[in-house]
Amino acid sequence: MTHPAPYFLGLPFDDLMVMANLRAINGQQGGKTQTRRKPNDLLLAAERAQADGRPIIGWQRECFQLLRFGDYLPTRGFPCDVRYRATDRCRDLPADVRGHQWRPSIHMPEKACRVVLEGLSIRRQRLGDIDEDDAKAEGMCPILHGDGQYYWHWAPREPDGRDWAHPQGAFADLWNHINGPGASKRDADIEVMVLTYTPVLRSIVDYRRAS
Repeated sequence: MTHPAPYFLGLPFDDLMVMANLRAINGQQGGKTQTRRKPNDLLLAAERAQADGRPIIGWQRECFQLLRFGDYLPTRGFPCDVRYRATDRCRDLPADVRGHQWRPSIHMPEKACRVVLEGLSIRRQRLGDIDEDDAKAEGMCPILHGDGQYYWHWAPREPDGRDWAHPQGAFADLWNHINGPGASKRDADIEVMVLTYTPVLRSIVDYRRAS
């Protein structure tokens, strides 16, 4: 019996969400196993593949740079040293000090991938219908305050008066952070695509070889 060929889906993540995926991999609080996206051609094609019974294998695209071994100058060839902005110790240094610019996540080749999104499934949901469990799965972080209560934010940090009483509030704040002030209210009634997955440290190239 032949199995349907997997559908490979590269998903761009910003640095904050890359860190949330890594928290999930490391078993830390605030780990990310869901992402909500507005429909686009790539996601619609993946949704059709899922309807056809094909397994969806996602992979994380993130801001990066490829550096040659030896002189550490930018390159497009492999093998090379792959740097990831989200976890690079020199990420905040000026480019002339660091020695290179960063390349946008959308340009990341599969060979540079470090995180695969296993068991990816797609469903549709009104953005405003996100519940507490789903907001936690989006990577919202519990923040312990001095009153002994946990509040929520979309990144780990010290307690702050702007933390939220519920993870849904933190997610709405994140949506505004990404899409602009007031976006969570403007977009509350739109239908988004909800992608649920398990992030693992592995190259997507390995999956292609095995499939």
